Amino acid sequence: MWIGRGDINPPEVVVYFDYVCPYCLLAEDAVKTAAADAGATVTWRPYELRPHPNPTLRPEDEYLPRVWRSSVHPMAERLGVPVKLPTVSPQPCTHLPFEGALFAEEHGRAEEYHGAVLRAFFQRDLDIGRPEVLRDLAAEVGLDAGEFADAPAERRYERRHGPGSPRPWRRACGPSRPSTSARTASRACRTPTNCAKR
Repeated sequence: MWIGRGDINPPEVVVYFDYVCPYCLLAEDAVKTAAADAGATVTWRPYELRPHPNPTLRPEDEYLPRVWRSSVHPMAERLGVPVKLPTVSPQPCTHLPFEGALFAEEHGRAEEYHGAVLRAFFQRDLDIGRPEVLRDLAAEVGLDAGEFADAPAERRYERRHGPGSPRPWRRACGPSRPSTSARTASRACRTPTNCAKR
């Protein structure tokens, strides 16, 4: 999920994460604490688990409930982090939230934005693939909602986050093998609710 860089001063912890990975929320406080103890900075980098046009997972299929029962919920209880399996189906692609993260980074609110989006999905059961949801989250962390909304509408950051950008595209963290129906789903990533057209 993350790598540390000790060859720079101060040392840097680079976290590769996706907003639909529950382990990224569960590890958030641990990463911050470890970095603070080491005098390191934390940099969050996008790592889409299922980039468009790959089908995303569905909570009504067998896979997600099983993984949450066996792994996510037990870990969350040990760490004291409240989470619930989101009911959004299919789960959203995350290129729009990540494009929003670039806006937040430019305005000095990246860490707050990352946390807000993760908690919105795994604690508030909000569809983080919807531009209006992201706009409201941006406002909650102190960003200008109107200016933020213009960025994804204009796809202002598409070039920096899209397929031509220098970023990884393979799986980053946690169990992510889709169930049979998720692999064959024909609807996934076809509507603005889930994956806006690139």
